[in-house]
Amino acid sequence: MAEKTTMKGIVRSLSGSCGLRTSEVLEAIEALLESMRRTLAAGGRIEIRGLGTFRTRFRKERWARDIRRAKKVFVPAHAAAVFVAGIKLKKELNSPGPDREPAAGNGQE
Repeated sequence: MAEKTTMKGIVRSLSGSCGLRTSEVLEAIEALLESMRRTLAAGGRIEIRGLGTFRTRFRKERWARDIRRAKKVFVPAHAAAVFVAGIKLKKELNSPGPDREPAAGNGQE
């Protein structure tokens, strides 16, 4: 299983590979994330080639089940951030690596 990557780890990695101070890298990443937050909050769409697409999906109100209490609960309409992996990322995720098995079939065999 892969390790968990944190913001701190990303900042250190980028700082080392770019030759910038960690404070500069952190400031750039925070600006990028803030821009992404604003775009998604406004209902926009963000496409990053080779990675995927972020967008906002509006979910309508509905009734759901609270399985612990065996009761129906009302879930109000709300917006949710959605990420759809791009073709390049999907291929990378599904290719066999040194520490993982080949991807399973799609169940239509």
